[in-house]
Order: sequence, then C-alpha cells, then structure tokens
Amino acid sequence: MIPTLSPAGFLPLGRHSCTIEELEQTFVLSPPFSTSSTRAQCLADFRSAKTMLDQLHPALVEANWIGGSFTTAKVDPDDLDSLFIIRESAFDELGSNNKKRKVLEFGKSQQLRKKLGLRVDAFMFVRQRIPQPWRAGGIDPEFQSAFALRGAWDDWWQRSRRGPDKDDAPTIESSDPVRGYLEVNW
Repeated sequence: MIPTLSPAGFLPLGRHSCTIEELEQTFVLSPPFSTSSTRAQCLADFRSAKTMLDQLHPALVEANWIGGSFTTAKVDPDDLDSLFIIRESAFDELGSNNKKRKVLEFGKSQQLRKKLGLRVDAFMFVRQRIPQPWRAGGIDPEFQSAFALRGAWDDWWQRSRRGPDKDDAPTIESSDPVRGYLEVNW
C-alpha cells in the first residue's frame, strides 16, 4: 500500500512496497494526478521498458525502485525515475555478452529517452544472492561493493534536489534523507 504524501509533497521516509496497479491508481488515476499531461505517458513508457527487458528474459526484473518527481505531488513530472533490480541468475542465463551489454546499456543515464523517446530515466542493479554477508564482525570483503551499491541507491532515492535546475550538481544540503520511494515487485 502506498502511504499518503506529506504536506511537503513527498512519500514518508523509507522504501514502500506496492504493485504496478497501486502505482497507477495512486500516481496516475487519482486526483490531482488524473489531470496530468505527462503521468499516463510516463507510466506507459515505464511498462514498455519493463516489457523490453522481459523479452530478453521473463524473470530478469525482480523489482523496481521508483523515486524522483513521479512519486511526489508534482502534477506533471518530466519522467519516471526507476532502478531496475535485475535477478542475478536470470542475468547469468542471458549467456552472451551482447545480451548482457544490452541490459547494462539500458540503464545508462537518459538512454531510453535519447534512443527511444521514452519518458523513463532507467538505472540497473544486478542483485547478487549472498547467503552470509558477515565475516569476522564486518561485511565480507567479497561482497562489500554489492552492499555499498545497494546502500548508495537507497540513500539516493531518499534525497531531494534543492537546486532550481534538475541538472544542478548534488549539494551537501541535499544529502539528507527527506522522502521515501517505492518498490514495485513483479
């Protein structure tokens, strides 16, 4: 279930699980978003992006973390920002480096917008299955980069850019967690 937006127009802090249907109901069909000139297209394009990945392997996408202006009170966001969390076993089953490269290129900044005109800013994260992360009282060095990357994304989605332009570089003032984000499970 998607929680109510705060008076500042953000989701409460944390990661909130939802279905694609709940995402659509809350952020596309419900007032005031039902009058948006961009939201329906952003969601349709997100679904198209997911379908493209499903065509490479039907179990490739494990979940999506969705943040940015689409999950705020902004009526007409420019795009939908999504981290596609890729199932490592399905990624490995792709076999050819060409298919794997396609998946990883899919997540380069603004790639879908530039090449296909989709209103989706997609990023990729191949999630490793790690049975035991701890070793000698700390994180096993073999898995530190995987946990660091996952933690960095979690931190990133909870920030809010404070500059007037979305292309402004992040600042120390915008590094505090102030909003939540969604996890769409497939």
